[in-house]
Amino acid sequence: MAVKEYFPEIGKIKFEGKDSRNPLAYRYYDAEKVILGKPMKDWLKFAMAWWHTLCAEGGDQFGTGTKTFPWNQGEDGMSIAKQKVDAGFEIMQKLGIESARVFVVADNVALFSARKGLDPRTSMSGQGSFGGYAQIRTISGGINLNF
Repeated sequence: MAVKEYFPEIGKIKFEGKDSRNPLAYRYYDAEKVILGKPMKDWLKFAMAWWHTLCAEGGDQFGTGTKTFPWNQGEDGMSIAKQKVDAGFEIMQKLGIESARVFVVADNVALFSARKGLDPRTSMSGQGSFGGYAQIRTISGGINLNF
């Protein structure tokens, strides 16, 4: 199955020097320039916020989104997710991002207490920093990928 190219007009972004007039060129970042014995790409690793780059369509606290992305269009969630991954890896390759980090974070997964009754993280009246409700359980996960 062929992968759709979402940024066909953009090639790999390269270093062109500080006098470059190309808006899609690195002017000061030369990945191969050696600084203190290591190439610049080892000192300054690029990152991309997946949500802000590929998911957020311009919405904020004042209203709904102002743009749509072609990778967010589709018949079902799985096809949209695959398209988003294709678009994400394409732009990361063009920017020179060499790795991706996926992670696991768990908060409030379990509570072990001999105390009976109200949640021990709240006051005896049931009030406290969480208004009488137990803290929310959150679980996030991930992996490190190098490519």
